[in-house]
Amino acid sequence: MSNNSLPSIGYALTTACAIVLLHVVMANISPIFLVMMSALCAVVFFHVIHRRSLVKLYKQVYAALLPVLWINVLIAAQWLGTFYAAKTALPFQFLIIAFLVPVLLSNLALSRKQTLHRFYALLNVVMVMAMLLTMRTWQGCVLSLVVGVLSYVYRKYTHDLCHDGRFSKMDILCVRNTGLLIVSAILFFCHAHLNLAALPWWPWWIIIPVITFILPIYLNQSGIQQMGPEHHSIVVSTTPMLALVISLFMGIAHLHFTFIVLSAVVALFLVVQTIWR
Repeated sequence: MSNNSLPSIGYALTTACAIVLLHVVMANISPIFLVMMSALCAVVFFHVIHRRSLVKLYKQVYAALLPVLWINVLIAAQWLGTFYAAKTALPFQFLIIAFLVPVLLSNLALSRKQTLHRFYALLNVVMVMAMLLTMRTWQGCVLSLVVGVLSYVYRKYTHDLCHDGRFSKMDILCVRNTGLLIVSAILFFCHAHLNLAALPWWPWWIIIPVITFILPIYLNQSGIQQMGPEHHSIVVSTTPMLALVISLFMGIAHLHFTFIVLSAVVALFLVVQTIWR
């Protein structure tokens, strides 16, 4: 294991914990509220630690407004889908689909250099179809697929932007969540029926976003830049297995033995593919 893979491995661990935590927390809380608070904390946090370069950054943003808008659209759609999928689907079900799709797309991209990845891509297609059949709701199926595709597109796009020298990793972390904050805030304040009294104690408004949002996105961006989008996608595909173990340990759901075996086989294949990539 090289040092370059450590951010990707860290992202897998934190994301598995984050999705399970969100599934538990959002049982009685609107996903929109957590999305809004997560985006707000992320915007403030990354602007504070990048404060000395903000003037230069926003000059770059003005000169390259279209790529920044595209990043914000991708992130807004991806994370709104992620939070709602974490509420409507079992954590590891969502993660297996959402992480299989980028692996499938990565193997298709890598197959131009190594034909073995065509075989991996074919297996990925079979596994995606098998896992979709186990989903409880069509919303979970659609959201998982959409999040998976958007995740890979974002990784590829931001990697190319950083590689071209237009933006650094920290630049992207600063500007990527503004669109998500605006959209989630509009949706939150338009839902007048939300019970504000049922919201969690205010320190959790910061603690939960840090654990479930800020730390994973920082490790995700670091992994993308250090390993590249294709290999990063393959390494982080170990996340579903971690989420499965955590979910079973916490007793989130009573699962049929056949489904557990199927999930374990899929997740184990992803681990083996990561080691032998």
